[in-house]
Amino acid sequence: MNRRRILIIDDAVEIPDLVKLILSCVRPNDEVTIMASAHEGVMVAKREQPDLVITRIFMREMDGYEVCRQLKSISVLQNAPVLLQGAMNPERVYPSAKQVGATGYIYEPFSPRDFLAAYETVLSGGEYFPPLPETSCSV
Repeated sequence: MNRRRILIIDDAVEIPDLVKLILSCVRPNDEVTIMASAHEGVMVAKREQPDLVITRIFMREMDGYEVCRQLKSISVLQNAPVLLQGAMNPERVYPSAKQVGATGYIYEPFSPRDFLAAYETVLSGGEYFPPLPETSCSV
């Protein structure tokens, strides 16, 4: 199993720790780095060139859209997958995420199964923008 370098940029603690725990169970050889500062995360990404960047959309210092925009402007990271995460309605996120070059979006709260589906999809060259759940309303 090849070792992947994963960079998580998130100023919250819970989700990055959860992602690290999930990966430690199923991909124990992966190297996971967590950066609480968006600016420092972009600098680390430029230097380390991770296989995947996961970033929260809403952060205090810089939002995930801007993180993605900055990462995609760095030549060595133009093709690196970026997975956005957040609790925003996917219908509102998808267009903006695609516009800045994100490879996918994972809606919080997510299950380990959902996270791993997104993880494997984007690392195998695909996009992870799952169909929106259908809602039915009977009157």
